[in-house]
Amino acid sequence: MERALKDKILLWRRRFIPQKYFIILLAVFTGFLAGVAAVIIKNTVHFIQYILTHGFAENVHNYLYFIYPLIGLFLNYQVILKLFKGEDVGHGIPNTLYAISKSHGIIKKMAMYASVITSAITVGFGGSVG
Repeated sequence: MERALKDKILLWRRRFIPQKYFIILLAVFTGFLAGVAAVIIKNTVHFIQYILTHGFAENVHNYLYFIYPLIGLFLNYQVILKLFKGEDVGHGIPNTLYAISKSHGIIKKMAMYASVITSAITVGFGGSVG
């Protein structure tokens, strides 16, 4: 039944939406999703930063900046191990380029979510990015 529904949707799209407008619609949708992901990462980073820096004494807080990246590294390891069941999440851009060139543009759902979650944890805890 799912295949028949997909075929009906594609047939309707071919009849009523020209190829040019369909590509524009896909570009707008992709841009919207990228913007949502950016906002999620930004808000998560600010939330983690607030939790880590709010309410500490100044003299103790400065020393914790050396420990926070290690805590973030440990949390990322645990997230990958538990949430993504130890699968190789890879790196964002190389995974995308590989998927485009070798996998016909198909990216695992897990890889998309893993990049958002692990990068937010890394940046929030003061880890290196880039």
